[in-house]
Amino acid sequence: YRSAVAEGATHVVALRSRPASFVPPTRPTLYERAVAPLYFRSNGVETAARFFERGGQQYLYAEDVMTCDAGLGSGGAIPIPPPRVLYANPVDEREERGERDRRNWRTAHLLPVTVAADVPELSTLSQDRDDILSGMRSGFAAAYDALAPVVGLGPSDASSTLDG
Repeated sequence: YRSAVAEGATHVVALRSRPASFVPPTRPTLYERAVAPLYFRSNGVETAARFFERGGQQYLYAEDVMTCDAGLGSGGAIPIPPPRVLYANPVDEREERGERDRRNWRTAHLLPVTVAADVPELSTLSQDRDDILSGMRSGFAAAYDALAPVVGLGPSDASSTLDG
């Protein structure tokens, strides 16, 4: 959604992949602290290695969660962070000072679509067909419920739409 707004979009729908109950972790995982930097460094991508070592992914994800939460409760346009990574990014800090000022950010109407808090989150490598289909149905239902009123459709049981 960041790139779309940077290119001039004024209305954005963001499909979130985590349930509404998800709370992002505040500490990097072993993969983020050790494995990812080692992998990127061994493949000659020093910038990505330093980004993970500095916890940049934590800042980026937390900023996205907070921005989507702000969009959900907003009746108007909200400031959208620029596509460029602003925190823990291994670049010259002076280059990004102006970008960190929210008054310089573009604004857009943001509608995040999130599955209900009671929908279980699947593991990253899940291959269980029934669990994946259930997650897809929940995502469809959330998107339907969020967007149906826009085209004049009333609330309905979106799962029946998926079943046939």
